Amino acid sequence: PMNKVLMLEDHGPLVAGESLEEAFSSMWFLTRACSYQVRAMSSVGGDLTRINVPTLEVRKEIDRRVEKFDEAPGDEEKEEVETHDTEGLMFACARRAAERLFGPENIYI
Repeated sequence: PMNKVLMLEDHGPLVAGESLEEAFSSMWFLTRACSYQVRAMSSVGGDLTRINVPTLEVRKEIDRRVEKFDEAPGDEEKEEVETHDTEGLMFACARRAAERLFGPENIYI
């Protein structure tokens, strides 16, 4: 799907993905971004003119880094770049944390 996030007024976000892991990571990043936005807005009393918006140059650098998000760190001169499944790793980490917190017997029925 092209549009994977739907913001429902008075309900919150609805996230879709081609896999459970993709939907989870999208929701995680969206929730984190919204949390930071609420903090920023409250710190300036809701006055948007007082929020420091990144320059176009900084936003382009952020976009460049996002494109390489799944690449493993290493030698950039290699012809073949090693990648990892960030979404799968994030979901596995959250699943383990939930199992530790609630116990597997209370999660899986």
